[in-house]
Amino acid sequence: MSLMMVKDFFHVVALLEARQGQVATYQVEILSIDGLAKQSASGAQIDVDGHIMLDRIYDLVIIPSFEGKQLATLTLQSHDLVLWVRSLIQHQIAILAVTTGVYFIAATKLADHMLLATHWAFIRELNGLFPSCLFTKNRNYLHAGSVYSTGTLLGTFDALLGIVAQHKGDYFAQLCASHLLMTSPQSLNPVLPMYRNHCDEAVLQVQDWLDEHCAEENRIADLAQQFNFSERNLKRRFQLATQISPNQYLQQVRVDKAKKLLLTTDMTIQQIAYEVGYENVSFFIRIFKKVTACTPTQWVK
Repeated sequence: MSLMMVKDFFHVVALLEARQGQVATYQVEILSIDGLAKQSASGAQIDVDGHIMLDRIYDLVIIPSFEGKQLATLTLQSHDLVLWVRSLIQHQIAILAVTTGVYFIAATKLADHMLLATHWAFIRELNGLFPSCLFTKNRNYLHAGSVYSTGTLLGTFDALLGIVAQHKGDYFAQLCASHLLMTSPQSLNPVLPMYRNHCDEAVLQVQDWLDEHCAEENRIADLAQQFNFSERNLKRRFQLATQISPNQYLQQVRVDKAKKLLLTTDMTIQQIAYEVGYENVSFFIRIFKKVTACTPTQWVK
């Protein structure tokens, strides 16, 4: 499933580039070690575009997920692939490992003590295979050096949007996110993975709450009581995990949601300000400019 999902994602990117009069940035290929078609977990044939060329330079390599029951038998079957992935990491080629695909990152022995996201159901088994690695069920994605890892399909989209943002800028990434909407813009997760690159589960729960309730008044005292912190400890733990304060994170979430509303609705700036939690439109514009270095009107142009 992750293979076709990734191809569909970059198809959307190509359509948006064409609509904007831009030259296509990405050429997507499905490759295997031997160049032969493979079989999915459901038995469907996966046709490939060719074989992996060890001396070729790739801009991004995505390692898809596979059935968890194969984890115990991969050691003898994956030697060549592990050596290739090791070379990619050594040459700082961007790699995105999707759920169980993180096995190949850990197997290189270059990820010891690195925090890696994977599916929650396989954390114990992966810890047994690679005790020097740190596996977590982070629902977004983690980024360390050139390595991206994710434990969910939603996290895969978030990772791809983050990579596109690096290549083509925040505006284009937000445009992609908006065109991938299945529901209203208000329900789309903020694209702020740089503040989730940690494994403090209690802080992640606070972040989840702020993501979903950003338009509400979120006082530190109320958050601390709700999540069983003291105010001082909440501020300390949040800052340690995310590198910003809870109030700064809330501002980032509100601005991110405002961007999506700017791209997908005909709402006025004042209406958007109110929708994301600001009653004073001038204060909203000031916060937006502080975060993005431009006003909402300038950003959308």
